[in-house]
Amino acid sequence: MEPSKDEYRTGLLWGFGLGPAVSGYEILNPLVLRGIEEETIKSFSLQSQLGQTLMFNRYFGFQHYADLGFNFGSSEHWGSTYIDLTYNLDLLVNIANTDSFGFGLILGVGAGFQTSFFSLAGESKSTSRFDFQTKVNVGTRLIFGSRFALDFLFRIPLLSGDTGYYYYNTTGEQEFLKRRDYFSFFVNFTLGRF
Repeated sequence: MEPSKDEYRTGLLWGFGLGPAVSGYEILNPLVLRGIEEETIKSFSLQSQLGQTLMFNRYFGFQHYADLGFNFGSSEHWGSTYIDLTYNLDLLVNIANTDSFGFGLILGVGAGFQTSFFSLAGESKSTSRFDFQTKVNVGTRLIFGSRFALDFLFRIPLLSGDTGYYYYNTTGEQEFLKRRDYFSFFVNFTLGRF
């Protein structure tokens, strides 16, 4: 007997994706470090997810998953690499739902850790930072058949961090750098039981 839609929309979730991310940096002591006060860094991100989708019925459910991301970015003055590891819990609302196609909304939160590596252009030294992070997940999902989905997802960070930079001027003062991740956008190809 063919399973019902409710039965085969619950199960393992695995996905990978890519997309852009935008971060901002502000020098808290801008008189020393080459006149740089504030700058935006654009990054390219690779993401991988592993988790589970749990549907209560054809239209409502949630998914929980671990997300591992690698972000690579640069600007005129800065180079940066981030590694994110977060646990996410998303509410799923399927608006259209047939055996061959589905369309739904995603709204959730994520929390985890980020390791950041920074370098200033022209310098051989770099510095790193380990931070706690929380994010809001907002997006849409297109479902094709019972096994494949395409997610369009915005992640909006809720916390900004301060990080100490390695650079010292001639009087021995150290520069400090405040970071804010503005947003990231991903297109994820997802395999699961939809």
